[in-house]
Amino acid sequence: FKMAFGKDVSTPRVLFAFDFDRTLIDENSDAWILRCVPELQLQERVKDLRREFSCWLDMMHHVMKLIHESGCGKERILDWMKKLSLIGGMGNVLCQIRDHPLAEAIIASDANTVFISTVLEANGCLDCVKEIHSNPARFEQSEQLMLSRYHSHTCVRCAKNVNMCKGTIMRDVIAKGEYSQVIYIGDGTNDLCPSLQLSSNDHVVAREGRSLAKHLRKMSAEVKPQIHVVDFASQDTESLLISFLPHV
Repeated sequence: FKMAFGKDVSTPRVLFAFDFDRTLIDENSDAWILRCVPELQLQERVKDLRREFSCWLDMMHHVMKLIHESGCGKERILDWMKKLSLIGGMGNVLCQIRDHPLAEAIIASDANTVFISTVLEANGCLDCVKEIHSNPARFEQSEQLMLSRYHSHTCVRCAKNVNMCKGTIMRDVIAKGEYSQVIYIGDGTNDLCPSLQLSSNDHVVAREGRSLAKHLRKMSAEVKPQIHVVDFASQDTESLLISFLPHV
């Protein structure tokens, strides 16, 4: 899922790579959709469904089938997602990256492309993101939302997350040689692997109180980029991210 930009690709730029759930929004978008259909008692059924599906994404594909069978169509699902707002000043940060000639933003998320693009569009920020690396999603003619795995991988660190290794995504993006610096912004355990792909010239901005920050503190000797542990809802985080924009 890619957005086209008219920026000068011959000049090295700064890349801002954002997680989505609990990073750009203060929710887990999958958990949100479970709560939107209380009559199906999906939250109560998750433990049983997890025994049936070893991969979370495969379980969510089944959940979307159950939601469809309950009579919920495309517009109702999209309306639920449009209710989600971006955290604090994240919308302003994305807009400033979009408007900067030497900066670009991508998203690397284990959510799905429909949830992410819908929330971004509702918040006026879809055109701020160059690429969305997430599990492909599409509505069938029946209006059932179909989810599929982003890729397969052999990363031992991400073995529990069989459908996505964000470290692989970041390695592939960095290997293109288009960026002079990478700023990675995330909160969860699956944001550790991409953080470990970065150089001493890069930065990781981790959400205070979440698992990424805890892992980075334990593994500080192995981590090359500079680490910033912050409250994502604070104005300080907005100022920090904007400070990484290169001077023109």
